[in-house]
Amino acid sequence: MTRTKVIVVSVGLLLCLALGVAKTWPVRQPVLVTPVAATAPALATNPIPALPPRVVGVTTRDMDNDCKSVETVTEVDLNHTALLLMDVWETDIPLWQQVIDAKIIPLIDACRKAHVPVIHLSHGRPEAKGVTLQDGELVLVDRVTCFVELHEHLDKHEITHLIYAGFASNMCVLHSPDGVVLSYIRKKKCILARDAMAAWINPGNDVDPEKVNEVTVRSTEFTFGSSVLTQDFIAALAGSTASQKQDAQP
Repeated sequence: MTRTKVIVVSVGLLLCLALGVAKTWPVRQPVLVTPVAATAPALATNPIPALPPRVVGVTTRDMDNDCKSVETVTEVDLNHTALLLMDVWETDIPLWQQVIDAKIIPLIDACRKAHVPVIHLSHGRPEAKGVTLQDGELVLVDRVTCFVELHEHLDKHEITHLIYAGFASNMCVLHSPDGVVLSYIRKKKCILARDAMAAWINPGNDVDPEKVNEVTVRSTEFTFGSSVLTQDFIAALAGSTASQKQDAQP
C-alpha cells in the first residue's frame, strides 16, 4: 500500500470514529493552569516567554519511500515547538510507569528548563505519579473538543513542531483527535519521542509490547512524521540552554 493510500484510509477511519463518539461523550472545558493569585482570564496570557530565535539540530529517524530507515539532523526552532503528553495517567502497568520514570519525567524537566511549553493531553484523568502541572501549561480534558482546542492554542502561539510522548503509541498517540494523524493533516511537524512511549496490549496476549511499539513508530515514520531518542532531544535542549546563558553574559 502506498504512503498516500495509508494516509487516506487512516484519516477516513479516524473521522468515522470521531463522528461516532461525539454523539455520546460529554463535553468538558480545557484548563490552562494558572497561579492561584492570577486574576486575568486564563487564555489572555501567553505562557511562552519572548525569546530570540533558537534553532537546534536534532538527530531524527525517518523512513524513505523504499521503507529504509534514514537518520538526519533536523533543524527545530524551540520557540515554535511543544511537548505533547498523551494520556500520561496514573497507571498500574509496570512498563508504562518505567517509561514515565526513566524517559518522560526527564523530558518534561528538560523542556521546562529550555522554555519549551508542555501540553497535557490527559482527557480528564489524573496525571501519572511523578508528573506535575505548572503554571501556564495547557491541560485538555475532553476528547471530543480537544482537536479544536489544541490547534487553536498551537496556531495562536505559532507552534509548528510537536514532540509526542505517552500512551498508547499504537492507539491514542496516533488516533486520538489531538494525536499525530490529525496534527499531520493540520500541517504540523510531528516527532515521536520513540522511547518515551509504549504500546497497549490486551491482557493475556503474549505479543511483545516493545515490538508493537517499534512497529508503530516505524509505520509513523513512513507516513506521518519522524522520531527521536529522548536523550538526543534532551541534549539539544541542554545545548540551547547553555548557549542562551552564554549569550546573556556581559
